[in-house]
Amino acid sequence: MEEELYATKYELYISLIITLITIAIILSTLSYSPNKNLYYMSTLIILILIIIDVFVYLSYKGKIPLYKVKKKD
Repeated sequence: MEEELYATKYELYISLIITLITIAIILSTLSYSPNKNLYYMSTLIILILIIIDVFVYLSYKGKIPLYKVKKKD
């Protein structure tokens, strides 16, 4: 038997805060070193974090489960 668990408001807030802090760090790093490869990697990291935030938001709204837990009988 599986139980579906959804994200709470605090998990959503934590995910958003981590994303914003990471984006701020990445942008400040890019302003000091204009390496072209860093732009591509930074964009990839930011997109992955935004996708994670979208999934956490959808779980918070109850559209998709964040976790599936198998219960032992």
